[in-house]
Amino acid sequence: MEILAILALETTKPIIYIVGELGRFFTFPFTSIIREGLAEKTEKIFLPFEKRTNIGKLINILEDKTKEKEKPKSDIAPEQASTETTMPQKKGWRRYLQF
Repeated sequence: MEILAILALETTKPIIYIVGELGRFFTFPFTSIIREGLAEKTEKIFLPFEKRTNIGKLINILEDKTKEKEKPKSDIAPEQASTETTMPQKKGWRRYLQF
């Protein structure tokens, strides 16, 4: 699931400001009808998604979390771990691409 989340964030990164404004535009009428103070709370949800730097930070956090999950187990001998990899390792979500 992390790969799909990172891929979705990477593809929407160029238009993230427009997506944030559209989200605010479509949710504001419904949130003001449901509850009076809910519109201000949903405003706080969309604010971080309007800057590309925040999306980059979120992608880095997701990549760090996936690295923590994929750490090799300590029962593998160091000689075996060094002989398995001959190509340089790709970083982030690019390591799942076959080319």
